[in-house]
Amino acid sequence: MKKIFYSVALNPSIDISFSLPKLVFDDINRIESKRIDPGGKGINVAKFLYILGEKVIPIGIFGGVNGKILISLIKKTGLKNIKIFSVREETREIFNFFFPTAGFSG
Repeated sequence: MKKIFYSVALNPSIDISFSLPKLVFDDINRIESKRIDPGGKGINVAKFLYILGEKVIPIGIFGGVNGKILISLIKKTGLKNIKIFSVREETREIFNFFFPTAGFSG
């Protein structure tokens, strides 16, 4: 019998990552690409276990429009049996900025 893992996500997030060629202070910074992923430690553990071929059920607290978006993003990873606890407050968003060339000017 295969084990079932439960991953608890008390504070899941929508991780929004932006890639910029460089950071320019006091000027407009143009985004080259944008990526949106389900995140938070509990969700990341669930994704990792799923990639390893394990049966995993994420359990999380989701709220508002962001919560609905996050549930959809999680399902797109292949995780289907999500146990949802709904709250009124919005699920958090995390914004990450990446500079592949690590160039700064300004």
